Amino acid sequence: MPTKLTDRNIIKQNYLLNNSSYKLSALSLDIVMGLITEVKNEDKNFQIYEFYIKDLEKKFQKQIDERTLDKVAEELLCSTITVKKNKDFLKMNWVSSFEYLNSQRKFEISFDPKLKPYLLELKENFVLGYFSEIVKIRSEYSKRIYMLLRQRVNIGTWTITVEELQKILMVPNSYKQYKEFKRSILKVAEKQIQKNSSLNFSIEEFKEGRKTVSLKFKIFNKQIENKTKEPKQTKSIKALEDFYTEENN
Repeated sequence: MPTKLTDRNIIKQNYLLNNSSYKLSALSLDIVMGLITEVKNEDKNFQIYEFYIKDLEKKFQKQIDERTLDKVAEELLCSTITVKKNKDFLKMNWVSSFEYLNSQRKFEISFDPKLKPYLLELKENFVLGYFSEIVKIRSEYSKRIYMLLRQRVNIGTWTITVEELQKILMVPNSYKQYKEFKRSILKVAEKQIQKNSSLNFSIEEFKEGRKTVSLKFKIFNKQIENKTKEPKQTKSIKALEDFYTEENN
C-alpha cells in the first residue's frame, strides 16, 4: 500500500544543501520540501516514498494532473544540485527514480543516495523551515530565499554579494541586471514571504560607484515580535522548532 502523507511540517536540511545552487519550478520545490518533511530523525536510509495523487493534492492544496507530474519528474531527475565546500564540489540530482502508475493514481519516488549526509541524522549545521509556510509562497525564487533567510533568522542579518545570490538561485540572464533582479525577484520575495510566513525582512544595498554589488538582509521573526498576540498555530510551530534545536544541541 502507498505511504500516507503525514501532516509533518518541519523541513530540515544541512546548511550546505540549503546554500547549494539549483533551480526548480515552484511545484517541484513544494514536492521536494514536502518529501523532506517525511524524513524522520531516526531514519538511517531513505525510504521509497509511495503516495496517492489525491493525498498529494490535499496536502499541497492544488490539483496535479499526469502532464504536470511528468514535468515534475523530469525536473527532479535532471535538475542538477551543486554543493560546494571550499574548493570541493558535488553535483547530483534530487531523485534517483520517479515512477507514476496512472491506473492507480499513485507515484513512487526515491531520493538520490548522495543526499544522505544533507538530510539524514542531522545533529548540527541544519536549517529548519516550515512546509505550511513555504507552500503558500508562490514564486520559486521566493521559496528559496525564504529557506536562506530561515538559516540566518537567529543571527538576524545576512550579507551576500548580488552575484553569489544569483548563482544560488540560478537566475536566467534576463534577471542578471540588478534593476530587473530587484523588481522581479527581491521585491516579489519581500512581499510573498512577509505575507505568508513568520519572517519579516528588509534589504540594505551596498554599491561600488553606481553598481549595487552586495546586499544585507535584516531578518525579523514575527513569532518573537508578536509574542503577546502569537496565534495557536505559530506557537505549535515554535514548539517544534525548540524541540529540534534542543534535541540537537
